[in-house]
Amino acid sequence: MSQAALTYDLRQVERLKKALQKVSAQSFRPMMESLAQEVEVQTIDRFNYGEGPEGPWEDWSEKYAERMAGQGTKILIKRGSSGLMGSIRSEYQGDGVLIGSHMPHAATHQYGDDARGIPARPYLGITPEDESDLVDIVNDFIDGLFPGAA
Repeated sequence: MSQAALTYDLRQVERLKKALQKVSAQSFRPMMESLAQEVEVQTIDRFNYGEGPEGPWEDWSEKYAERMAGQGTKILIKRGSSGLMGSIRSEYQGDGVLIGSHMPHAATHQYGDDARGIPARPYLGITPEDESDLVDIVNDFIDGLFPGAA
């Protein structure tokens, strides 16, 4: 007769149970706040390159470029921190992260306004590189829950 035996060390189950209890008691707020702050920084950095998560923004119209000539400004950036770039904020709320701006024209620049001839210049979003940085934050947080386990 052929047979197979299966044995399992139940101490492993107990260790897993303790690990899960530790995780369930853990506040994820610090990790979520770190994620929010990272996305805010990533978003602001892209303004300096004149691009959104999907690539470079469309140039100004010729008429608007003439109006802005000599003012030392870039697309979506005004001097000082009074413009859209300076208004970007992140916030952790419950189980999510919000990134955005309170400026009235923020949605116009994100989505465009065909009626006024303003093209969409999306500034909110996450690139694959951004996502990699965010995964690193999550992994570091998880590694911190189980020091020496890696």
